[in-house]
Amino acid sequence: MKNKLKTMFKYVKAVLTPVLGLIAIEILITIIALNLNGLYLQGAYFYLRSVGKEMNWMDLLSIPFLENNIDVLNVATYVVCIGAFVIWYRKLTEKSMIGQLKKIGSVKKIVLIAIVSIGSWLLVSGALSLFFEKFKNLADNYESWIDGIFTGSPLVNLLAAVIFAPLMEELVFRGVTLTRARKIMPFAVANVIQALLFGIIHINIIQGIYAFAFGLILGYIAYKFKSIWASILMHFIFNGLSSIAGFIPILMPDTIREYLIFAILGAVVLVAALFAVRNIGKEDILPKTLDKEETVE
Repeated sequence: MKNKLKTMFKYVKAVLTPVLGLIAIEILITIIALNLNGLYLQGAYFYLRSVGKEMNWMDLLSIPFLENNIDVLNVATYVVCIGAFVIWYRKLTEKSMIGQLKKIGSVKKIVLIAIVSIGSWLLVSGALSLFFEKFKNLADNYESWIDGIFTGSPLVNLLAAVIFAPLMEELVFRGVTLTRARKIMPFAVANVIQALLFGIIHINIIQGIYAFAFGLILGYIAYKFKSIWASILMHFIFNGLSSIAGFIPILMPDTIREYLIFAILGAVVLVAALFAVRNIGKEDILPKTLDKEETVE
């Protein structure tokens, strides 16, 4: 019984530690920001009193310090998280990020990754549109929730969606989480677990469902290409298409027929591209020096 509990704890620790680490970093940065906000308000209060201006604390609380610096807070969160997980991933794999970048350096591989991304985006876009056509009230709630995520300036929101968030999420889930899980379980199981956590972390159930499916594909792409950069590039392209779709009418289906075309075309392209990826090789994403039975640190 004791050995079973020990083994279970090892499994839980392997898959949950990276996610808990991400949450801890975000909470820490939020606490620091709130403390800076408090110091700012105290400084403003004493300064105003020193120049003979009276202002009560309730008036001071209306000063939008955090709102005015939300871009700084968002960028700081991404930079710290990305930096921390780059170091962690480097330690786990004993390979540099630059070294793994070389594994997707050929035009053929980049094009194949792009096709998988485009197929995934067409399928998700078409399927979501069909779903929201049936449940219009859920569509309004979903759009409001998405709008609430991006609270900064348009430029920072774009960079967050296309660059920062994909890079951070790939390092956390297809990088550290998948690598740790692969040490103690088969790839198929490890991939499902990291994708499930990837879906859960999105909180919203609708986005969580397609994030889970997308996470499975991202994990498979990282595994087959033996490089975290493969899934990073795929995530960049997917989010980039989602971000620019609103500015290009042809990328925004608006009839049921177009929804079906997007979904079916996306499914066909995705399946064909994944079949091509299947032939890349069956080597493990983990370095040869890594023992699968090694205890997770």
